Amino acid sequence: IELVGDLRAFVPDGMSLAAFSLRWILDHPEVSTVIPGASKPGQATGNALISDLPPLPVELHSALREFYFNEVLSHVRGPI
Repeated sequence: IELVGDLRAFVPDGMSLAAFSLRWILDHPEVSTVIPGASKPGQATGNALISDLPPLPVELHSALREFYFNEVLSHVRGPI
């Protein structure tokens, strides 16, 4: 939970953490499909609209990569 709190510092103004996460996933060309959860029709519509947002800046992706290696990787169990 602490890491999620730390991750919020990277979210651009006006964007939710959920939208940020989906946009980050879509920014990877290796990903062909994203299947987010939704419990209300408005959430499904909002999730679909994420693909209309511009990609996150390269600098932000670099900062997130650094965050992963410095803060997250040590908590990952299993093969990397």
